[in-house]
Amino acid sequence: RKLEMPVRVLLEVINQASNLPSNQVVILWRTLTVMSPQTERVFNEAATACARLHYFEENHVFQGLLEVDESIHEAMSSTPPADWNVEEPSLWAWAWNHIAFGVQHEMDLAEKSLFLEKAKASKGDGKGVSLGKSKRHYSAPLIYSSDMDPFPVPLTIRKVSSIAFVWDEYCDKMKEGDWKCGDYKMATYIGRPGASPVTAAQQREATSQTPAVFAKSPPPRHS
Repeated sequence: RKLEMPVRVLLEVINQASNLPSNQVVILWRTLTVMSPQTERVFNEAATACARLHYFEENHVFQGLLEVDESIHEAMSSTPPADWNVEEPSLWAWAWNHIAFGVQHEMDLAEKSLFLEKAKASKGDGKGVSLGKSKRHYSAPLIYSSDMDPFPVPLTIRKVSSIAFVWDEYCDKMKEGDWKCGDYKMATYIGRPGASPVTAAQQREATSQTPAVFAKSPPPRHS
């Protein structure tokens, strides 16, 4: 959840924003992408994304880049309602403090405590740390907790005109396999990429017609 934190902060902004048509969004967790708000959670042939979080290394520094479209940037920059009686100058700053020093910090402390407990218990028996999979979407957790700096990764926020997203991931998320292109490496800015769609029926037919190359082959000969 640590690397997901900027996305969770952004979701809080979307939930509180007044300039957006809806706060109903689809999140593609594999690529940390937030799809554009819709009034109903339904598959959209012309879907677009409103934000995406990238992680990369540059000049020996691990850092993050949060791309947002104009509407999300406007929501992030908006002033919190006066009746909230908060000091933060923007909705993004308020949401960051609300998440980073609130529920996120509590989860960080719990994960850190659990890891240290398991690591201590593993010392002396020659075995690795007995730790199961975490509840996050990544396969392994980033264990980090700090009262002063809750997010240790430099983060740049960039407003862009369009956000690229993985169409097949969106189709999988919405359980619309017939619309997939069959390649998770293909990105698009709106709707399905130009590749020919592979329907579920075509995939089943191709599988059934594929010859069993090794079914009747003799075993390897020994020299």
